[in-house]
Amino acid sequence: MAQAEYTHNALGQKVVRHLTQENRVIYAAHYVDGNRIAEYEWDAVAQTSTLLREYIWMNGMVVAEGGAVYFCSNGPHRLAGLCDRHERSDGLGGAPFCRR
Repeated sequence: MAQAEYTHNALGQKVVRHLTQENRVIYAAHYVDGNRIAEYEWDAVAQTSTLLREYIWMNGMVVAEGGAVYFCSNGPHRLAGLCDRHERSDGLGGAPFCRR
């Protein structure tokens, strides 16, 4: 049995992820430029949705995801999207770590 089944929209974006073994359904919302901006879980019994994760994009790169903020560490190019290295802060005052 497949662990997940996916549904794509006409643009080829993954919009529904059904985790078959856990019987969970997760929907993805995309902005008009095609970037995924959020994921929601749908509860068919309660007829409610829960926000799981949000994505914030800048210059074609994710700069924040699910509460984690990413920033470039190579100086003035950080806003131009010319980073060769990213760092992630855990949002709790912990030391950032690199994400390539």
